[in-house]
Amino acid sequence: MICLPLAPPPGRPLSVLAIGAHPDDIEIGAGGLPSVWGQVKETLEDVARSCSPDVILAPSADDAHQDHRTIGELVPTVFRDQLYLAYEIPKWDGDMSRPTVYVPLSAQTARLKVELLHKCYPSQRGRDWWDDEVFLGLARLRGMECRAPYAEAFRCAKSVIVPAHALRRVSPGREEQDVQGSELVGEQARLVRVAFREHRPHLVRVALQLRELLD
Repeated sequence: MICLPLAPPPGRPLSVLAIGAHPDDIEIGAGGLPSVWGQVKETLEDVARSCSPDVILAPSADDAHQDHRTIGELVPTVFRDQLYLAYEIPKWDGDMSRPTVYVPLSAQTARLKVELLHKCYPSQRGRDWWDDEVFLGLARLRGMECRAPYAEAFRCAKSVIVPAHALRRVSPGREEQDVQGSELVGEQARLVRVAFREHRPHLVRVALQLRELLD
């Protein structure tokens, strides 16, 4: 198994855009009605004009839920130059597929995620698929698949492998320094958290706007 570090662009943090059809989709996964297709695409294009993220987290085009599927089909047509990772959401339809990308989680992080899901979305607790066993069970299964305690899994239809020697940081007055993968892992995680915190209010507004269109 080869770990592929995700390097932030030189001179700035890694930018991540997470898109969901419903307010809780993003948190569960990482979240097509023809009559609203154009409106949804217009909303996504407005987002694309306002920012240029490096990574897109969104539902899969193969998702059994029509709202998720609509977003998953439109994202690659709007964001053509970004790395698109499709997250998975457990549901009654049984549409879990074979993932291609894994993000290992510690036991502490996996349990904290479940605690926050319960805290942020108390209205969902009455659903029979919304419980610790479902969320932790899926995370444990994905963790087993990538030899980690827990993990979140994604599908990636297309990615580009860049040789290590092409990843360089240039600082004024200094010689170029190779960016080693080992240096990026911890920094990568920190930058993703910072980027998500900075864009969180905007992402919530986008999710709510999409939900209004799809409902």
